[in-house]
Amino acid sequence: MVQIRHRSQNVVLHEVDAPDLQAADLHASGLAGADLAGRDLSGANLKQAILQSADLGRALLREADLTGANLEGALLAGADFCGAIMCRARLIDAVLEDANLEGADLTHATFLAARASRARFTEANLTHAYFEQASLRHVRFTSARMAFASLVDSDLTGADFQNAALTEVNARYARFTGANFTGARLIAANLKNVEAGEAVFRDAHLVEANLTHANLRNTDFTRADLREANLAAATLFAADLTGADLTGATLQRADLRQSNLCGADLSRAYILQEASIAGAVYDSTTRWPESFRPEERGARRAVRIE
Repeated sequence: MVQIRHRSQNVVLHEVDAPDLQAADLHASGLAGADLAGRDLSGANLKQAILQSADLGRALLREADLTGANLEGALLAGADFCGAIMCRARLIDAVLEDANLEGADLTHATFLAARASRARFTEANLTHAYFEQASLRHVRFTSARMAFASLVDSDLTGADFQNAALTEVNARYARFTGANFTGARLIAANLKNVEAGEAVFRDAHLVEANLTHANLRNTDFTRADLREANLAAATLFAADLTGADLTGATLQRADLRQSNLCGADLSRAYILQEASIAGAVYDSTTRWPESFRPEERGARRAVRIE
């Protein structure tokens, strides 16, 4: 017999007639405030379980089913949810620092104001997940599926999105300073007003992305696909756009001063004449709109040293 007690009141909340909690049936159990720190609940059935303010720090929940579980305010630091099913789980104000959610199914999960610095979401399914106002510093989203997710006003400083799928993600006002989006798909993403200085978008797909008023200083867009992207009033000061495709991109009032435009395709960019390109570097492979004279706008041609 295993007893599950309240973390502060020491009262018994639930009893399981088994030697341990592995694969335990805790469907819809009332476990608010439970002390489950460090316990092994691998494969447990926790569908619709009430785990508000429960302590699951360092607990093992590998391949557990937490569909629709309420984990609001729960302490989940260092917990292992690898391969867990957490569709529609509520993780509002939850603490997930250093947690492992690799390969977990978090479709429609809610992480409003959650704290998850250094958590691992590698290859997780986060389609339609809701992360608004969350702290996600240095989180690993490598190869995660995040289509239609919301990251509005979240702190993702130093996060790793390599090869992640972020189609139509909504990340307005999010902070991506130093984040890595190498090979990521951000097609039609809403990145309006984001802070992404020194971020890396090498080989990223940003077709039709909204980057208006975004801070992209010193950002690496080498070979990025920015076709039809809206970069109006974006700050791209000293950005590296080597080999980037800006076909059909809107550059009205964009700041491209001191940027690297070598090999970039700007031939069909919109309103380039209103962009600032003083000090930008280009070369013989840079493609400009017909009759556009970059040197008259202060850009300088790179000199090849033989």
